[in-house]
Amino acid sequence: FVMRLSKSALPLLLAAVSAQQTCYRLDGSEASSEFTPCNPGAKVSACCHLNKDVPDICLSSGLCLSQQPGYEGLIYSNGCTDQTGKDSACPQPCANIIENSKSVTAYNVLPCAPGRQFCCRAFGDNSNCCDEIVTVAIGSVMTAASATLASTSTATGGDISGTVSTAKPTTIFCANSTDASALETCPKDNSVVVGGAVGGALGALLLGSLGIIMLLLLRRTKGILTHLIS
Repeated sequence: FVMRLSKSALPLLLAAVSAQQTCYRLDGSEASSEFTPCNPGAKVSACCHLNKDVPDICLSSGLCLSQQPGYEGLIYSNGCTDQTGKDSACPQPCANIIENSKSVTAYNVLPCAPGRQFCCRAFGDNSNCCDEIVTVAIGSVMTAASATLASTSTATGGDISGTVSTAKPTTIFCANSTDASALETCPKDNSVVVGGAVGGALGALLLGSLGIIMLLLLRRTKGILTHLIS
């Protein structure tokens, strides 16, 4: 009897889980199946481009760090599992974008100064947004899945390649912010840090990847292509 009850309840349970995992863009429209929750066990979760060969890296801020060839290092938001986008788990670093979210499906977070000041612009907008600077706590790596770092030349001429895998948040870098949650994320001295929870070779690899990420971000300040596959 118990087994029959479990089997009959299974489709309903799967349907409930599926419904909870639906991702929505900023305008409330349903995102493609390639976008999945960063934290599927949570009631509400930010969504990133995870269901593909080269998945994004989820950040604790709810933003996504693209690893897609041609877009490596691009930080953006595509929405969350709350269709209204108002839940605290949804990425909300840019007030000007959120206020106009009904006409915006997703947006990029672009650097205006090394590691400190950013601006936000909607996908498809190629204008310079640095006249509307915001301070953003980019956050920490939240994915427990392996994030493969492509072999990339560094300023010293060396190559960094390897795989990062951690289930605990590891801060990549922070920006000054007046937002309370952001202040909890960033250290008081506003320095660029790598979480101490990751030690040894992993810590060294993350330090190297930090330089790569910042270099990629700065290269995309001007003329970056803003349309991701969706």
